[in-house]
Amino acid sequence: MTSNYNCQSSKDNVGDENLHKCKQKHPKPKKILLECGDGTGSKTFTSKDDETFQIAYVTIDNTFLEKPQILIKFSSIVKMERFVDGGSVSLRYELIKIEEYKEPEILGSWIFEEINVETNEFEVAEEAFSFIFCDSDTGSKCCDYLVKVTPIEIEGARARVSNGRMAALAQASCNCGKEEYEVESSKAENILLNCGSGNGSIILREEDEIEPPFVIAHVTLDNTCLNKSKALIEFSSIINLDNEVRDVRLQFELIRTCDNGNEVSLGTWTFERTGITNGTELEKAFDFVFCECDASSGCCEYFVKVIPLTIDVLGIDSSIVINNARMVALGQSSKDLFKEKRNARKNQNSCCISQGSKAKKILLECGEGNRSRNFISSNEYPFQLANVTLDTTCLSKPIVNIEFSSLVSFDRVAADGDARLRYELFRICEKKSAVSIGVWVVERVDSESSLGKSTNSFSFTFCDCVNCNGRCEYFVEVTPIEITEGVITATVSNGRIAALAQDGYFSQSSMSNNSYDGSIEFNKFKINQPRRQNLLLECGDGSGSKTFTSSENDAFQLAHVTLDKPLLNISKVLIKFSSILDVERLTDGATVRMQYELFRVGEDMKSKALGNWTFEAVNVDDNAFNTQEESFSFIFCDYKPFKGLCDYFVSVTPIEIEGATATVGNGRMAALASSSSGFIKEAKPCDLNFNLDELQQKLQKTKKSALVCGQGNGSIVFRENSTDPSELDPKATIANISLDTRFLDRAEILIEFSTIIEIEDGAEDIRLQFELFRVCEDTEPLSLGIWNFQRTNVDEFIELTKAFDFIFCECDAPKGCCDYFVTVKPLEIDIDSPGGNIVVNNARMAAFLQSSMRLEDCKNIDRQSDCIKPLINYHPSSKALLECGEGNGMRSFSSENDPAFQLARVRIDTSSLCNPIVNIDFSSIVSFDGSGDVRLRYELFRVCDDRTPISLGIWIAEIVGITFFDRATNTFNFTFCDCTSCCGCCDYFVKVTPIRISSRITSTVGNGRIAALAQETH
Repeated sequence: MTSNYNCQSSKDNVGDENLHKCKQKHPKPKKILLECGDGTGSKTFTSKDDETFQIAYVTIDNTFLEKPQILIKFSSIVKMERFVDGGSVSLRYELIKIEEYKEPEILGSWIFEEINVETNEFEVAEEAFSFIFCDSDTGSKCCDYLVKVTPIEIEGARARVSNGRMAALAQASCNCGKEEYEVESSKAENILLNCGSGNGSIILREEDEIEPPFVIAHVTLDNTCLNKSKALIEFSSIINLDNEVRDVRLQFELIRTCDNGNEVSLGTWTFERTGITNGTELEKAFDFVFCECDASSGCCEYFVKVIPLTIDVLGIDSSIVINNARMVALGQSSKDLFKEKRNARKNQNSCCISQGSKAKKILLECGEGNRSRNFISSNEYPFQLANVTLDTTCLSKPIVNIEFSSLVSFDRVAADGDARLRYELFRICEKKSAVSIGVWVVERVDSESSLGKSTNSFSFTFCDCVNCNGRCEYFVEVTPIEITEGVITATVSNGRIAALAQDGYFSQSSMSNNSYDGSIEFNKFKINQPRRQNLLLECGDGSGSKTFTSSENDAFQLAHVTLDKPLLNISKVLIKFSSILDVERLTDGATVRMQYELFRVGEDMKSKALGNWTFEAVNVDDNAFNTQEESFSFIFCDYKPFKGLCDYFVSVTPIEIEGATATVGNGRMAALASSSSGFIKEAKPCDLNFNLDELQQKLQKTKKSALVCGQGNGSIVFRENSTDPSELDPKATIANISLDTRFLDRAEILIEFSTIIEIEDGAEDIRLQFELFRVCEDTEPLSLGIWNFQRTNVDEFIELTKAFDFIFCECDAPKGCCDYFVTVKPLEIDIDSPGGNIVVNNARMAAFLQSSMRLEDCKNIDRQSDCIKPLINYHPSSKALLECGEGNGMRSFSSENDPAFQLARVRIDTSSLCNPIVNIDFSSIVSFDGSGDVRLRYELFRVCDDRTPISLGIWIAEIVGITFFDRATNTFNFTFCDCTSCCGCCDYFVKVTPIRISSRITSTVGNGRIAALAQETH
């Protein structure tokens, strides 16, 4: 892979600007010690009299750490097999510390229990059990930490514990003059902290044929410049089982692939729940840690693959959903190789010039729990279960990894009790409002009495990329969404939380501590690599709304955007468009067909049609819906379009309107223009009293831009059956992004949001309101726009999974540290089926921000002189790349045995960028023709420099139970941000796989469009 040579020379020393703040009151980042532990096999308990079993241990030598904080991470698998009605298992996990010349000390205990399990609950249950623990008061220099499992109660069942994993992170609370020891000891080292991402929500429905394996999460770790590195991988997810699942066995496999090597399996973990007959709805956490002491060197991808082993459900509408997957990686050089490290400086490999592979110092902070809370009613106040405070003042654009664990217990008092709890992670920084950054749901919905008491762990890992540093508090709040009063009690307890923070970007100051003698191989920097481009962002406008009642109605211009930069050498333009389409069916057999068309108008005032997209709902009967409101959006790339002023606009034309009305509105447009050179050579200064170089410098400073990745907060499940808004589930934040506009003047900001909405059988009426908010500094959240999704009066059996997305562009954003977030609020939920769900998941968010032109800097220029205009239109390089891909035509699927189809592909070479982030925009058309069931899997892959393709994201489009129309056509789009520390020439492609196709229906995908925007981080 090509190296990023001398990347640091182009960087502003962003870390140094905070050095004056980093006095004694602000903690400075320090080195950390990572130790991998070991498991000790497995043990099956058949009686409470069985001996205690040590399942895992880790040893840590903190001789050269002063007053260390030690974070212990533990995960395991516990399997219960019930033999008789009313079988019970209760196990106690204990964390024990053993120090020299001291008695063993029990630091904490955690209970797993399944009490009075009836025959209709399950026969076999296998799941994860994990926790974290912070030890901040150790007197001994060498400690063993071990976890022991003791059976408390075993009746009519047996329990097996296995796959114990442990790791420890230690950091001194102060430096305390220990520098002389660091030469003799390689105890604490700098470390790499990399955030991975989930691939989206996976829905498993098949009862006849097992679905193919899929990747649920991935993370990149470039340890090329680490010496015999250790790697710690953490994974967490949520598994949802609906009330018609009878048997499920899922195998989670951790796989590593490095450079051009093959896939290597590092371990497997199994989730199982079989022999279910009572119709219980469950949502449970599934997580693990993995630590390897001698990881392979190079640019490595770690990913978790899920293999469905057994799926037995009552019907095709039943589902098993795996969502909210999170992944993080830590890498560190081994500590016992100091001599080799000293000699290695003499012949250092030039690959270590790459900033992305440099280990950095880190901050470790341990938080505290707030005891426990019993919930007996849905009306109780939320409870803050754990919190941690972190001061990142001395870090630049920090990455923060939050570790959380707890216990949750459901105790049935009477029959038919339902409990649903929402765990929510908040961040609150100085002078700012609290922002929700993560949501997880744990629930137990019983249609019959089946269980006495159930206690298990609930844990997650979460990566937060913060653009503004400072003192922040992270806390986890638990809200009772549904508690059947007098029937069931839910208890949360043993909350533990810790935070790891590291510089997001590498600064010159940290480079000065790492002098390498090896020469840089400049020939690795290929001449034919693409040049960094100047990018210009222009915000467009919507034109209101229009209702069509007939195909004779005039076309309507829904949105437009203008590019007026005649002196830029424009090479390509990426157009982004989004809107809302509302269809109201008036009679049985209604039909709506609309054509969206993109036009370009140049200075000659001639319009040119660039592309068209069709929406269809043909022959809709009265069982389908009365009202359907959803998004309709697309992207389009225009190559070398013009040299002067240009307008792009979207026009909507009714092709067929029968027995219905169609309203289009909320049109949004934006344009990203790419130029290989921003300043035309013919531009010459007039004989005026100003310094051209000085003016150019000012414009260089003010015209900056940034590409920022946000993230989804997890899956939101709405079940409450009510038309009264006061009785519905509370609104939730579904995605968020943090932006720092302090370095921009009159910033223009483009926000992109996409999500998937899953509607299960029985949902007769659904109305959801998506709202975009902005909160800056100490201001109250400001609403920027509302987008609605609705489908009402549905009388037919149907399962739907649909994409919903929008863009938002503001031309004069406020200066400061701002959070943008999207909330989803249920306005109406009417579900005529027990266990029916409305699920909003796979939310993605990204932003591109840029300075507006400051004409004040040109106030001493005679604007009547034409030769000065080029300076006003000058746009310096933003060190970014924009690449437009291409679609591969269209494909019709008539069977699940049809081969997968690559719908679109884009190639981008990021070798010239340091620590690149890549935002992928994708849009397409999907059509369903006939009656029956269709489920398609859209999957985004990345393959770099002929390496193994890596699955980055999965999206599902489906309609199950179609009998109410002849044909339906709509867009299917998403945005995806790829934060990879390994650069190179990469292909991103979207592949569509038919998972289920009934015999009387055909699904067609086409009009695939894809673009990639890459920018190096600062």
